[in-house]
Amino acid sequence: VNIAFALSLRASAALDDSDGWQRRASLALTLATLLLPGGFLLGGITIYAGDPGLGVLLVPIGGLALLYAVWLTARRL
Repeated sequence: VNIAFALSLRASAALDDSDGWQRRASLALTLATLLLPGGFLLGGITIYAGDPGLGVLLVPIGGLALLYAVWLTARRL
């Protein structure tokens, strides 16, 4: 997803970044890249009576970051 985002920015070089949307979308994608798998990993390290650990709470935050980045990009492209 990060590579596709970078290639889409390169292909549409005429896009205006006066309000910094590209930086915000890139940061959101980076957060999603770290939080989604990291939350699953941390949630699986310790299991409490069949339930995942507290690290799994990072997964929805990563999902929201991914949706925000996709929304920003789709709105501009």
